[in-house]
Amino acid sequence: MRPEPDRKREGPGDGGDLYCSCPVSVLIFYFFKSGTFMRAHWRQWQAFRWALVTCAVLCLGVSIYYADLLKAAFARNPVPRTAESIGRGRLLFQQQCAICHGERGLGDGPVAASLRDKPEDLSKIARPPIFPDGIVIYRIANGKKLMPAFKTTLSESQLWDLLNFIRSLRRS
Repeated sequence: MRPEPDRKREGPGDGGDLYCSCPVSVLIFYFFKSGTFMRAHWRQWQAFRWALVTCAVLCLGVSIYYADLLKAAFARNPVPRTAESIGRGRLLFQQQCAICHGERGLGDGPVAASLRDKPEDLSKIARPPIFPDGIVIYRIANGKKLMPAFKTTLSESQLWDLLNFIRSLRRS
């Protein structure tokens, strides 16, 4: 038996059917397929158009409001995760964070019992891409709920050293 020649499989994303490649193209085709359709359904089209405009404005507003957070989601760690960086981060953690998060970052520091919300267990922070490094830095720099902001206290390189230490706390 001779093997069959390789055939290109068609499907979504490889130049296949228009309907599979983009759901928006289906809507565009549906609404613009004929001029008579547009005249017959003008009121529905106007309502749909206003819904699209409203959705676009809301998305734009949310992206402007969370612009710093969105930018942080794509930030990459410029400090290599070396033993020196982790050591510097450990010192910073003991000075700034251990009072609430505890020595091992489990959220069991001496002040944690008196707080209304227990501090996060830093050993359970998901790795990128689920929880990117830039988001962790954003939360440290800007604070969250009861956690104070450290952007005026720590330099950018110190924040990344601290992140390298926090990532080293991860349990297997």
